[in-house]
Amino acid sequence: MRFHILFLVPLVLIPQTIQAQRYLNPVFEEVEVQQNIVYGVNATANEVWVNGELVPDTLELDFYEPAGDINTNRPLVLVLHGGFFLPPVTNGTTLGTHRDSSVVETCRRLAKYGYTSAAINYRLGWNPLAAMPTDRATGLIQAVYRVMQDGRTAVRFFKQQAVEADNPWGIDTSRIPVWGNKISSMATLSMATVQAYDQLLQTQYPPAKFILDTDGDGIPDQPMVLEELFGDPE
Repeated sequence: MRFHILFLVPLVLIPQTIQAQRYLNPVFEEVEVQQNIVYGVNATANEVWVNGELVPDTLELDFYEPAGDINTNRPLVLVLHGGFFLPPVTNGTTLGTHRDSSVVETCRRLAKYGYTSAAINYRLGWNPLAAMPTDRATGLIQAVYRVMQDGRTAVRFFKQQAVEADNPWGIDTSRIPVWGNKISSMATLSMATVQAYDQLLQTQYPPAKFILDTDGDGIPDQPMVLEELFGDPE
């Protein structure tokens, strides 16, 4: 009898120990990854035409989770890659995709701590070589806007799956922080602070990041993002 009691105690305590240390220390050794999950489709910034039709971007993500985890109510960290909102090589760095080595390492470490994470690709493209500074500024802000939209599309995807598909990812949809890698941190701030298009038109809290001062009088007067062309922030 004593043998059986001593044998069973570790089996009971191990899961409790994991839950106690979870999110604070790496408690899982292996990570499972599901790749090429389509979370949305949207108009492309880099125009691609096939047979006379504009082909939209297919938005995909890779999902990371701890291997063997029995918890089905885990926080999900949305991870955005860097790369100056341009593809690799074009941006002059080795970054620019959701499978950058830094993104993969971030997601794997999060999973070992007990989180789930999703590394998303998002729409790329703007012209940093535009002749006019106002054109460069406008292009950059529009790129940020698209990433903000795609990030929120990913959040909606997981929330919809939780409701309509019985939460196959085992996540807590009330806990979805966003992790910005390098320049994509601009998009994470926008996701947290911009809730409606009208907020982009506010000028009383300078500097107005989404409005240009075209005549140099110190008063922003030209929106860099037009809702009828780019859609709402959601």
